[in-house]
Amino acid sequence: MLIISTIPHDHDGTHGGKNRFECRTCPYQMILDRKYYERKNMDLKGAEDVLGGADSWKNVDQAESTSFLFLHLLFLLTHSIRHVFFLWVFQASLSSSSLNFQPLLRGKPRGRRWMVFFLYPQPHVTRKPHIDLHAREKEKEKEIQKKKKRKRKGATRN
Repeated sequence: MLIISTIPHDHDGTHGGKNRFECRTCPYQMILDRKYYERKNMDLKGAEDVLGGADSWKNVDQAESTSFLFLHLLFLLTHSIRHVFFLWVFQASLSSSSLNFQPLLRGKPRGRRWMVFFLYPQPHVTRKPHIDLHAREKEKEKEIQKKKKRKRKGATRN
C-alpha cells in the first residue's frame, strides 16, 4: 500500500522536502517531482430524477392555492402560483401516519420550480396552567420547617 510522505531534509540532500510515494511493507519509493491531479466534473442529479421524473406528476392530487394562506404569504411578491400539486409520502412512525409533500409549481407541473413543505398533523394544543418554577423549592422548605417543628415538639416532651 502506497502512502504519500515528505522526504526529510537530512535524509537526501537533493530531494529533501519533496513528497514521495512510499510503501510501508517494502523499500519502494517514488519521488513526486511534479503535480499529479485529475480533474473530474461531477454532474448533480436533478431533484426530478430522484422523485421519479416528469411522469410522476401525471396522476397527482391538486388544489387551488387560494385555500392555503401560507402560499399567499410566501409567494405574494415573487410568484403567481395557481395550483398546488400533492404527492403523499408515507412515514414509518406511530405518531403520525403520513406526510404531505407539496411541490409548489407555477401553472403546470414543471421540474424546475418547486418547494417542499412537510405538514405534520397538528396535535390538539391545550393550554397548560401556570407553573411556578420555584414550587419544588417551596415544598422542600415547608418539609424542612415541619421536621424542625417535630424535633422541637419531641425535645419539649422529653
